[in-house]
Amino acid sequence: MESKETVYFDEESEVAREAVKEVLDLFNGLLEELSEKGKGVAQNAMGLKIEQLKAEQSSRPKHTSYAFSFLEKSLSPKKLK
Repeated sequence: MESKETVYFDEESEVAREAVKEVLDLFNGLLEELSEKGKGVAQNAMGLKIEQLKAEQSSRPKHTSYAFSFLEKSLSPKKLK
């Protein structure tokens, strides 16, 4: 993160934390809508990534765009059907 040790770091960190929260909320919402088979597919495909996001949420994110790129790449409904 280029802003490390600058006045912008805290703001970017907050944006990243909000993005991670949004991804986790979307994933949980997705799980609620899926059948048991779909939940299994989603958990197998993304469960470790979700756990990683949860772990990173407790520390300062390394990149503000990580959660957004994760969302775009991993939560595609086409991959779950």
